[in-house]
Amino acid sequence: MKYIINFLLLPLLLFSQIEDPVSWSFNVESLGNDEYKLVVSAEIEDGWHIYSQYKDPESFIIATAFYFEDVKGIDFKDLSTERVDYPLDGNRIFFKESEPIEKYVPIQEGFAKYFENSSEFTALIKVDSSIQYIQAQGEFMVCNDEECLPPSFF
Repeated sequence: MKYIINFLLLPLLLFSQIEDPVSWSFNVESLGNDEYKLVVSAEIEDGWHIYSQYKDPESFIIATAFYFEDVKGIDFKDLSTERVDYPLDGNRIFFKESEPIEKYVPIQEGFAKYFENSSEFTALIKVDSSIQYIQAQGEFMVCNDEECLPPSFF
């Protein structure tokens, strides 16, 4: 009987879709003299939103976040940083972000800063010429007026 149940559920699992209402893109512009502009853009489907990097500490939502491996020789110009051990052993970097919407969010039962349709996050960095690569990871949560999807990494 166990095999029949697994067999019957398999087609449902194969044909179910995972919702993915946010598309991310990344660009690195060389500014010369080992300086770069990092641009992270999000395209957000209608009816959905992602949150700002800045949130009420009491809120259950996951703020958009950018994590960078701890590497000597990277200077994040005019950006706030916070030491973290997860998901990378390094720093959370607070990028400059496009202007968020700030209003009451019913599912959160409180005010929040968030983005609809699109958002852009930028950072200016100076990198020591000896660095070959930089490991980074982003995290975000996407919600609509009725539900939030589990936090995702990119």
